[in-house]
Amino acid sequence: MHQPVYYVSPERAAAKREPPSPLAALPHCVLRALLAGLPCGDRCRLRLTCAAVAAAVAESFDALSIDAARFESGGDAAATSLARAAPLASRAVVRARAGAAPPAAGTLQRLFCILAASKPRLEAVLIEECWAQPPPFDPSLLDALAAARWRYGAALAAAAGAGLGARLRRLELPPAALAGGPWPERPPPAASPPASPGGDGDDDATAAAARRPPPPPALRGLAALREVVLREADPDAGPGLPPAALAELGAIPGLASLSVDLDTRGGGGEEAWEALMALAASPAAAALTQLRIGAAGPGEARLRASDWLPRLPRLRRLDLGRGIALDFSPPAQAGAGAGAASAPPPRLPPLEHVSLSQPRLDAPGWAALAALPSLASLELWRCGAPPPGALSRAAGAGSAGAAPFPALGRLHLGCREDPAAMLSAAAALPQLRALSLHHAGGGAGFGPDAPCRLRPLTGLTRLVLMPVAGRCHTRWSNVNGRVPVTPEEASLLAAMPALRFYDGPIPGCDAARWGGWAAAEQAV
Repeated sequence: MHQPVYYVSPERAAAKREPPSPLAALPHCVLRALLAGLPCGDRCRLRLTCAAVAAAVAESFDALSIDAARFESGGDAAATSLARAAPLASRAVVRARAGAAPPAAGTLQRLFCILAASKPRLEAVLIEECWAQPPPFDPSLLDALAAARWRYGAALAAAAGAGLGARLRRLELPPAALAGGPWPERPPPAASPPASPGGDGDDDATAAAARRPPPPPALRGLAALREVVLREADPDAGPGLPPAALAELGAIPGLASLSVDLDTRGGGGEEAWEALMALAASPAAAALTQLRIGAAGPGEARLRASDWLPRLPRLRRLDLGRGIALDFSPPAQAGAGAGAASAPPPRLPPLEHVSLSQPRLDAPGWAALAALPSLASLELWRCGAPPPGALSRAAGAGSAGAAPFPALGRLHLGCREDPAAMLSAAAALPQLRALSLHHAGGGAGFGPDAPCRLRPLTGLTRLVLMPVAGRCHTRWSNVNGRVPVTPEEASLLAAMPALRFYDGPIPGCDAARWGGWAAAEQAV
């Protein structure tokens, strides 16, 4: 596991002039191996002992963390300290305070060039922005953030020319770092003429976009890049990546993992749909194995599974968050629905983990998911429950006689339908190890008989049924020592001997029993 270390502060350089420590008598390789086994805090204290121990401590870390503001204020001393710290680091974390004035573009370029020159094993760069206290939503603040973050992309482009591009494999940064935006150092653009009272606001947005400089070629020189994470710490307080900038990511032919929050404010939903379809036709589509797409805004993009997923032949992990919906219905349903029910299931890549928000799933869609031989985890938020008999019909979607979801061990369903439909669907999958059912349609929720309907799932280790109807709710972990409060709960624990976590209604606890327990407690 990576343990970051902050670069040595310039004001602590005097501590290294102290007499050598007895540890300095050990061979350098032995001392480094000895220090690597110590906790992070102990190593940081020992680096103040003497120069020999400080050098061994620096080499014992494989990651380092840099405060961008302190680096800028530290001048040449901070640059020297950064060059000496953690020479064997494979990961660097650059931390900045969101909402504050960002470092100058020249400072960031200097920082990345020092990393490229002094860390020969560096393979991952993470740029993290943290809010001391997230401000209330303000569209002007989002534009200011986008303009400030543009510097990160320009600095990376300079570092790629300094030798970092040939070995950098993982990059994590705010989405707006790849978006076009005005440089704060440049003179502000000329003010546009005021819009006419009856004018179209889209014309103003088009004119504002035309005044922006093109996005910096931040990733163009990073030939070894395999993983990119463009994620907002808070999607409600960040502008996200403009969908048009996604084309720069699709141009990376060896990209295997992509995580991005798209800007869907205004008409961004339609733009996001076009950008995602273009991504599926880009050079990166053939190599992508992990893909997470979210939306930082109220817009929505709806993709048709039969058109989009077959273009990602190696995809193993798919996570579509809010604002990005996947439609599994066949194209025939767009017109008359006469032959829609008999349409073949969409062809899917060899998915192992699927997490979808607001998917449209009909019987062919469920059949396509159930026939995936390696699907181990399935999360469906705000979806419809499987139609009656859909899972039994799914057995014929794969090989003859194959059971649905043969490798599925973890299932999360958040549906608006009656909880009974979710319980029936889950009870037909005895191979499950973890099950979470959430009723999102209002109403009473799961009653005391709900867990008893899942007795066929004898291998469950985790079970969550929410919300609970009435007040008969319990939550516990580690069944060892658990004393059942009802005969139904004792029967359930006997049927599920591996259960270690439960959150839901007390099995068999009706209103009469609960009232009796409450009265007994008050009497005591």
